[in-house]
Amino acid sequence: MRVRLAEFDDCNDILEWRNDKVSREMSLDGGVVAYSTHKNWFDIKLDDKQCILAIGVEGEDKVGVVRYDLDVDKISVSINLNPKMRGKGLAEKLLTETENLIPNSWRPLKLLAEIKAENSASVKVFERGGYCCVGSHVAQTHKTLVYEKRIQ
Repeated sequence: MRVRLAEFDDCNDILEWRNDKVSREMSLDGGVVAYSTHKNWFDIKLDDKQCILAIGVEGEDKVGVVRYDLDVDKISVSINLNPKMRGKGLAEKLLTETENLIPNSWRPLKLLAEIKAENSASVKVFERGGYCCVGSHVAQTHKTLVYEKRIQ
């Protein structure tokens, strides 16, 4: 798998993946996102020096996106697969390969992911990617698990 930074041409694909029914069910915010809202968010994230949007590519197919948001002492991580690429065992590789795009200036920090408790597929991906569950809380109407990984 090849990983690269997101480009303007990825905007529509990422929105399509985000608005996929399964993605919305597993998302912390399950609503449908309008194009104008997404485009504004996407443009901001591409210019944000505290954010990395990384795309995985397998052959000619985009596998999915991983977002890293730098905060003072942590990096928030989220992943979303292209629905056509689910079930192919690529999510863990996407997650771990994109870590190589994190700049040295951000290190050492901890990576944190919040995952809906019922999202067993994401839980497995993060656990296989070296993350450990460090807690849980209730967000809105669902239980959320917090996974952490330390990077040097």
